[in-house]
Amino acid sequence: MDVDVERVFALASATAGHALTLKNQKPLAGGTNANKGSGTSEVTRSLADAAKALDRVLEYHVRRLDDLSAKAVRGGELYQETEARNAERLATGHN
Repeated sequence: MDVDVERVFALASATAGHALTLKNQKPLAGGTNANKGSGTSEVTRSLADAAKALDRVLEYHVRRLDDLSAKAVRGGELYQETEARNAERLATGHN
């Protein structure tokens, strides 16, 4: 099986870039405030809860993207190492 290792590394880099973009987003939950003096309304609480849930979803996906990127890079490195060992064996006649 042939693998385009450079493409694997490029896709891993793009994936890591997406994760970084998500990490750099301001948390949604931090921007929800009730009108001063009016107390916290049901709508405000609902929005704050939804924002917190979205923040958790983003954090989950960032972890998944980081993990996928790291695994792709490691897989590409292992493939290159294996190819180098196989080429060495062929060149020296060792099986």
